[in-house]
Amino acid sequence: MSSPQKYNRYFGKYKNSKAVLEPNISGIFVSCIKTKESLCIRECYDLFDEYADKIYKSTDENPRVDEGGSDKDDVETSIAKEIAQMKRPHKSRRFASIQTGANCVVFIKTNPPINPVQLVHSILTDLYNSGQKKTRFSMRMVPIVQTCYANMNDINRMADEILKPRFYSLKDDQQKIRYAVIPNIRHNHNVDRMELITMIAKLVGDQHIVNLDDPELVIIVDVFKNICGMSILEDYNKLKKYNIEKIFEELNEKKDGDSKVRFAGSSSSGSCGGRSRNHGRGSKGYYRGSRSHDRRLRGYGRESKGHSGESKGDHNGELEGYNDKESKDHSSYML
Repeated sequence: MSSPQKYNRYFGKYKNSKAVLEPNISGIFVSCIKTKESLCIRECYDLFDEYADKIYKSTDENPRVDEGGSDKDDVETSIAKEIAQMKRPHKSRRFASIQTGANCVVFIKTNPPINPVQLVHSILTDLYNSGQKKTRFSMRMVPIVQTCYANMNDINRMADEILKPRFYSLKDDQQKIRYAVIPNIRHNHNVDRMELITMIAKLVGDQHIVNLDDPELVIIVDVFKNICGMSILEDYNKLKKYNIEKIFEELNEKKDGDSKVRFAGSSSSGSCGGRSRNHGRGSKGYYRGSRSHDRRLRGYGRESKGHSGESKGDHNGELEGYNDKESKDHSSYML
C-alpha cells in the first residue's frame, strides 16, 4: 500500500509525506518571513544553483571525440554521448526541500558533491564583499553537515565524527584553536542546553581555547524537534552569525557613516567661503539699509517737490494776477 499523500503548502501540490527531517542527511536551515516559505524555497534553489555551478563544475561532460573515422565510429560515438547525457545528474537533484512542519523555517537538503558549509560560506562571503543583496525572503542560513536523532548518545557519536578532523589532528607545534559552542534548541524539551555544551567541550579537549568573543571556529548544534544537526563554521562573527539581514544592516551603516564624513569634510573645506558669503550677506544688508535710506530721501524729495509745486503755483498765480492787472491798467492808459 502506498504511503499517504499530504498537501504540500510550499509547492501547492500533493507530495509524499516521507520527505521529512531524518538522520544521516545534510542540508541548510533557512529562516524566512512568515507565510513566505514557498517563495523562500524557490529563491534558495536559484541562489544555490548559481553558486554551486561556480564551485562544483560538472565533471561528466561529453567527451571530445575526433571527427574523422568511419560511419561505424560515428554511430558508436553518438550512442556514447546519449548514454553519458542520460547518466548526467540533473541540477535540481542537488537540492531538495524537506518539510519542517514549522513556520518561518525551511530545510534544503543537499546531495553529493555539495558541501553545505562550503556553499553557504561562499554565498555569504560574496554578498559581504560585493555589497549586492541577492535575497528577498531568506534571512539566515545555517548549514548542517550531518543529522542524527536528538538524544545524547547519538549526538555524542555524531559529534565525535565531525570534530575529529578539525580538532583532533592538532600537532605539538600548531597553534591552539579558539572555538565556541553555540546550541540552538527548538521545539524540543528533552535535550538540556548546558549538558550539551559540556559534552561538546569534553570532546574538543583542553588543548584548545574557549573564546566566545572572537572564535576562529564555531560549533553549531541545532536541535529541531527530534533531530539534531551539527556543523563547524568559520567567520561566524564577521558574517553576523550567518544572518543576511544583519550583514546588510552593517554595510548600510558603513555607507551612511562614510557619506556623513564626506559631507562634514566638504562643509569644513567650504567654511571660508561660507564666511565670505555671510560677509556678502552682511554687505547686502548694508545695501538694503542704504536702499531704504534712498527711499526715504526719494520720499523727502517728493515732499519737497510737492512743497515747491505749491509755492511755485501760488507765487506764479500772484505774479500772473499782478501782470494781468498791470497789463489791463496799461492798456486802459493807452486808450
